[in-house]
Amino acid sequence: MNFIKLLPVIISLLFMAAHFYRAGLIPVVVIIMFAPFLLFVPHRLIVRIIQALLAISSIEWLITISRLVSMRQEMGMPWIRLALILGVVAIITFGSIFVFRLKSLRIRYKLDSSKELHKDQI
Repeated sequence: MNFIKLLPVIISLLFMAAHFYRAGLIPVVVIIMFAPFLLFVPHRLIVRIIQALLAISSIEWLITISRLVSMRQEMGMPWIRLALILGVVAIITFGSIFVFRLKSLRIRYKLDSSKELHKDQI
């Protein structure tokens, strides 16, 4: 069941890998393709690494949208569909950061342990 909850994260990372593959940045592609396998390790640090990668990916999509829209506008080509599609990809990528707030994923990756320890001390 957690696999289904992690699908937006995995798909977002695959889209980002495809983006960098198209640019010919193979070392970056290898790093991004390795990232979903980190999700097998149930540790809080892994979540933070993946979240940072997704945040950076969201920014990269916004930069890409800006560049491609500018280029298409200069060439007099249609750009709205491109902006909408990549905008949705950027939103999904950014939204994927928040799947780790789901209860089952918080438990799996031990994201609530510090709060629970604090409650026990009171």
